Amino acid sequence: MFNQAKVFQLLTPAKFVALDIETGNAPSEAVENAVENWKTPKNWKPETVENKRAEMAEKKRDKAALLDASPILCIACRTDHNSTIFHSMGETDLKINWTVSDHESEQEMLIKFRTWADSTITTDTVTLQTTPLN
Repeated sequence: MFNQAKVFQLLTPAKFVALDIETGNAPSEAVENAVENWKTPKNWKPETVENKRAEMAEKKRDKAALLDASPILCIACRTDHNSTIFHSMGETDLKINWTVSDHESEQEMLIKFRTWADSTITTDTVTLQTTPLN
């Protein structure tokens, strides 16, 4: 006999999904590239540019995990059906009440996440933002 509740979950789209995406720091060359390519307003005086450049460089280095080149380490997904963590940090032995999907690479993790999302989320699913975007 099959588990009717499990079949129902698999065939019914999620009513909501909450996502939390964690990133690691971007490679140092990406950080330095962001610092070098910083554009200043044309109306700034040269001394203002130099003062702000040092401040901006420090911020870019402090927030290196927010750059586009930053690797995605983990995606935590919660729906009205289940809670799943996809991560690319190798095999783990987490003792939590969530489904843990271990992957060796970011690419492998993202493919599995996409497969999960395609089977779980529809245009009727409400997406909840769990952390503020900077």
